[in-house]
Amino acid sequence: MKYSVYLPGSGEILRSGEATTEEGALMQARTGEAVLLNFELDDRYFHVEDGQPAMRTEIECADHFEIAADGKDEVVIVLPQGTEIRFEGTSTPDQGDLVFTSDKPGVYVIELVPPFPFQPKEVTIHAN
Repeated sequence: MKYSVYLPGSGEILRSGEATTEEGALMQARTGEAVLLNFELDDRYFHVEDGQPAMRTEIECADHFEIAADGKDEVVIVLPQGTEIRFEGTSTPDQGDLVFTSDKPGVYVIELVPPFPFQPKEVTIHAN
């Protein structure tokens, strides 16, 4: 029997799997957790809302951008409040929206880690 263990207050999925019986699936929940039966949900894309699977909200922006490597052309991404930005090994806590420019040609990969229930997103910027 497929199952997903989640936090009832937020709907955040903690773990998913398959058990041989319904009782075995229900035993996967610890104190303060709940089990959704018949669903093995990927926590990157889903959460539980009103006892049913629901898609996590996506940050509304493209996955790829192209800009001129002139230090003036820019990409602006509107971010949910509380989004962490990860770039070149550094992590920046919420600073508002992302504004990116570059005066050096290259491919830049930025990881956006918003608060739950938004989905994390990876954005690639090509500066030419």
